[in-house]
Amino acid sequence: MSSRTNPTPLLRAIFSPREPNDTRLHAVLEQMPVAALLAAQKSGTVLAVNARAAALTGWSREELLRLLLAEIVAAPAAAMALEAIHTLVPGSVRPLVNVPVRTRAGRTTVVDLRLAAFAEPGQNEVLVLVQAIPAEERLAQERQAAQQAQALDSFEQLIKLLDEPGEATLSLAIDLCRDMLAADAVGLYQVASDQPGMRLYTPAAAPRIFPPLLGPSEAQYLQAPLRWSAGQRPTGYLQQAARNAGWGWLLTHPLGSAQGLVGVFCAAYRPGAALPPESERLLAITAVYIHELTTQIGFKAALDRAHALAVRLSGQLAAVSAQVEEGVIVINRDGTVDEINGAATRMLGYRSTEIAGLPFGDVLIGDTALGGLVQHCLDGTLDTGTRACRLLRRSGDDYPAKIDLRSLPQGGCLITIRDESAAQSQEIQREHLDQLAYVGQATHSFAHELRHPLNAISMGVQFLASRLAQSDDEVSRSLATIQSECARLSSMMNDMLTWAKPLHPRLEPIDLAGVVRRPLGRFRGKIDRRNVRLNLTIDEVPPVLADARLIEQVFDNLVDNALQAMPAGGHLMVTLGSSQRATGTVVEVRVGDSGPGISEEHRRRIFDPYFTTKPDGTGLGLAIAKRLITLHHGAIGVESFPGTGTIFTVTLPAHLGSPDEAHLT
Repeated sequence: MSSRTNPTPLLRAIFSPREPNDTRLHAVLEQMPVAALLAAQKSGTVLAVNARAAALTGWSREELLRLLLAEIVAAPAAAMALEAIHTLVPGSVRPLVNVPVRTRAGRTTVVDLRLAAFAEPGQNEVLVLVQAIPAEERLAQERQAAQQAQALDSFEQLIKLLDEPGEATLSLAIDLCRDMLAADAVGLYQVASDQPGMRLYTPAAAPRIFPPLLGPSEAQYLQAPLRWSAGQRPTGYLQQAARNAGWGWLLTHPLGSAQGLVGVFCAAYRPGAALPPESERLLAITAVYIHELTTQIGFKAALDRAHALAVRLSGQLAAVSAQVEEGVIVINRDGTVDEINGAATRMLGYRSTEIAGLPFGDVLIGDTALGGLVQHCLDGTLDTGTRACRLLRRSGDDYPAKIDLRSLPQGGCLITIRDESAAQSQEIQREHLDQLAYVGQATHSFAHELRHPLNAISMGVQFLASRLAQSDDEVSRSLATIQSECARLSSMMNDMLTWAKPLHPRLEPIDLAGVVRRPLGRFRGKIDRRNVRLNLTIDEVPPVLADARLIEQVFDNLVDNALQAMPAGGHLMVTLGSSQRATGTVVEVRVGDSGPGISEEHRRRIFDPYFTTKPDGTGLGLAIAKRLITLHHGAIGVESFPGTGTIFTVTLPAHLGSPDEAHLT
């Protein structure tokens, strides 16, 4: 019960020692803002009442003056109330809550009482002033205080949500706004981007109690704050929907301005309840907050999209930059390195983190003219420029490079570096190939011309050997040696012709398993004589597009070399299988021996023409094999383990076309 002005001193002045001054007493009681009556403490007789007391109880003043307090306070609280009155000490005050009071109609009404006792000096009679306030007023004040506390707590939580704007944050904010407004339902309408009007946004778990869409014409009714009750005539679609849904109150507040309405925030209350105090002011506050939150969410969404786009573009730019063979360096107007791509870091031998921020002169180290050219570009006196020079890597090695410079509109310089080492190497290689082609032509002509006299010498030696007496062993041995050397020279001439002459393979789909088995069958006798154990593994593989005669020549050479590496016996391993590569399916043939192996120095040159470690070798066998495999778009490699053996691997692309495909020339 709220505190009121204490009338006891005034009442003391009004009462004389003999009887009350009725006129002044009634005036004081009538000025009290609550129901009040004056009673004698001992007898409980009502001495005076005000109009509010009569209205509260339904009794008239005259009827109340004929009643006792015990007849006004209803049981069972009557005894407690009377005891409190009888025990009051003059000058003290006692509150009583939830006291039932009888009305003239026989019903009871619950009130809160405030009892105040006073007495005149020298008088035995103690008077009690009884003030009565309906208990509902106290409960309403308590609810209002609780609502205010809830509103403050909700508002503090709302402020914190601004730090993390998002879809979940908006749902939580709407729930907090409902608690803050003590509303039965709230809704947020936002201007739709894909159609005219406004679309309702509600949390996922909230029931859809408002219309999902509002048309464009509804905006004219929602540009200003609206308060509608069930007793009013609806003027808009939203009010009509609220009446149809049975709502008692509907409050709306616009988001944005009248010229730029971006949404509306609504609060609805069920019928039969009073509109909470300050609800319209709180709705205005929550509308401003919701508008700020949705704006922040929009900014964050745009920022997230921009960030995602930047990440995607950065990734694409990095992928493109990784594919660019030229080095790119961006130098700012201060002459320091801003950016550098991967190709440039590889060319210069630095990491990008080591170069960024360094002066360009510490990174691009070349001739003095290069520094002046870059400085002119930075000064703006040179728009574009190109220079060939030699640059130094971090290791100190120099290499030829071509540098293009271009000034940037915002200041600075863009430098493109092209490493010319590969181009120079290709030029040298081209000259070497041209020389080899010339040597090949000369060798082909020389071998062709030499073969005829060599055949004549061989035939002459055979003729002489047939005419000599068999007793002349020394001459016979000499002639046999000449005949053997002529045969070796003839074989060398044939290899040279094979190496030098142009080849035109007839390509067709072939089964590589049959091609691999034929050389093994021809060398079967040699395999047995040398005590070599053959391990043959052939898997089912797709056909290859090849010239069977030329490919068979490759495996003849590999098997023969393997047997020559094992004169005292060993293991010959031949496997056929397929595998998947980045370029597609390939067929692999591996030929291995358990011989002494090949040294690293020799292995690097094993496919070079005329390189051999055999006393009677020509050095063309493996070179021819590599040439034949290259003609078939395949590859041949070697792995060697000194003291353990050597493995040659031939790889040919699989032919996945029709088996009866026409022959290709």
